[in-house]
Amino acid sequence: MGSRYLDLIITQPSPSIVYNTPMKTITVFGGSLPKPGSTAYEEAYRLGKLLANSGFAVQTGGYIGTMEAVSKGAAEAGGHVCGVTCDEIEDWRPVAPNQWVMEEKRCATLRERLYRCLLYTSPIPRDRTHHLVFRL
Repeated sequence: MGSRYLDLIITQPSPSIVYNTPMKTITVFGGSLPKPGSTAYEEAYRLGKLLANSGFAVQTGGYIGTMEAVSKGAAEAGGHVCGVTCDEIEDWRPVAPNQWVMEEKRCATLRERLYRCLLYTSPIPRDRTHHLVFRL
């Protein structure tokens, strides 16, 4: 069961690396193509709301499309939103972080951005299976 538009990385923050919130953080990877009003955008928006209402902070790439929708849903539900942005992206695409990003983590390269999304939270142990299901 899943969406072809959203990939979730379920993470648990390390106490020494948590952003400006003590909440558990979920990183949502998603594309820039979904537009407001589209099914993909609305699903991502609902996911952001569900995550925030469940007590999670969200971390996205911080820009448009799925990243914007998740950020908007989480912010409107009172959640914390971190956007991991990138100089390389902004050098070739005229885009700024979306208005719902509360905390921006800027990276110089796409590679650094990906690593930051993955490394600024501690991984779930491999010997356990974790499932998080939200009915969209």
